[in-house]
Amino acid sequence: MEPKIQNIIDRLRIELNNPLPGESAFRRVLPPDRTLDPPSGITEINQAAVLMLLFPRKGKLSTVFIRRPSFMKFHAGQIALPGGQFEPEDKNLTETALREAAEEIGINSGQVEIIGRLSTLYVRISNFSIHPFIGWSSVVPSFHLDTNEVADIHIISVDDLLNPEILQDRKVETSHGLNEFPGFHLDDIFIWGATAMILSEFIEVYKKAFDFRL
Repeated sequence: MEPKIQNIIDRLRIELNNPLPGESAFRRVLPPDRTLDPPSGITEINQAAVLMLLFPRKGKLSTVFIRRPSFMKFHAGQIALPGGQFEPEDKNLTETALREAAEEIGINSGQVEIIGRLSTLYVRISNFSIHPFIGWSSVVPSFHLDTNEVADIHIISVDDLLNPEILQDRKVETSHGLNEFPGFHLDDIFIWGATAMILSEFIEVYKKAFDFRL
């Protein structure tokens, strides 16, 4: 592995332990008429965890997104990070993220080091608090998809995520009709909603770690 990539991981590990931008990063791509807070009177919120896995590929630091199948109840057809609901057998939310990534796309959790986490994000439409974890694998994962959970995957280089031109507004067909949302467009995919908000914070943390102009 190139020393440059290891240096990136080392610096990200440090930055992820500093105060995170959280809400300010989320609001850059918050869909219209959405809120970051639970409705008043909600006493129980479901807990979920997702994994943003970083790994070297063709000399570049990369990550993987999934596309949810069109038949799912929530977030059908959307681009997402592997992850899912906390289960009673999970020791903690870190284990939830690793277990779900293993089940959905075959990631070997023994090859993953968790280097930090991003801010927790509440998703009102499904009443979930999402806990994003950043993982690092020094080898390219061997992906095996559970087609009940994942339609396909998209491997994206982190360099491409840093291009400011990918931040766009696009029309998206949802269960409520055609609506325009802010998000990230690259490689013929459009990342919006909760995943875009998580990605927005990751980009901001990354740029801060390397003194990019925000």
